[in-house]
Amino acid sequence: MGKYRQIQFGVEKVAVGDVPRHIHRDGYANIVLSGSFTEASFAGRTRASPGMVLLHGPFDCHADVSGSAGGPTILRLPWRRVCIEGAYRVGDADQLAGLTERDPLQAELALARMLEPVESGPVGWPDELARALGSEPEIVLRDWAEQRSLNPASLSRGFRDAYGVSPQRFRLEARTRLAWRRIVTESASFTQIAHECSFADLAHMSRSLAAFTGAGPSAWRVADRSPGESISRR
Repeated sequence: MGKYRQIQFGVEKVAVGDVPRHIHRDGYANIVLSGSFTEASFAGRTRASPGMVLLHGPFDCHADVSGSAGGPTILRLPWRRVCIEGAYRVGDADQLAGLTERDPLQAELALARMLEPVESGPVGWPDELARALGSEPEIVLRDWAEQRSLNPASLSRGFRDAYGVSPQRFRLEARTRLAWRRIVTESASFTQIAHECSFADLAHMSRSLAAFTGAGPSAWRVADRSPGESISRR
């Protein structure tokens, strides 16, 4: 199966226990039918409860911490909208579950129509740092720590406890994923994307992209794409 976890669409009763940080190649949606858990991803940390939806774009990395004694029951659907992810809510998860049994792709379309925004999840300095690392690839960790009276060791340890990875690794993966997203949804040159995503040069971005996604920039650049929607691959 390689390093990417596969997704089985439909309803699943998840076993009790925490799930270490992992990566999925394809986008998907988790709709919580019962139980609860906390997920830490590029979108931040979210306490997921019944009726909530966690949208994951392609190449999302996240860890899950169990929050209910019996383990949650999850409905998983395909999700091909590259630029829409994070926490949402739906009013009738059971309707989606019934539709999924007949046609998962139609259930995905129904989910897109039913999505409602929710308030953000836990907010502490690790979550503030995660947001900063995702939106400001050039951020200097030592400077960020000093501004909040944190020493570098405490910063690294506290962030790893919350997100299951070092802030340095999280930053590299976040900027690589941002570069990938721009490559598949924009026509900007690879050099421009590398510069604006704070890579040292195009070669640095290409190596990181190949390691993270399994292919370099040229393999991902496609002619027929719709920003924010599905991705065509060749």
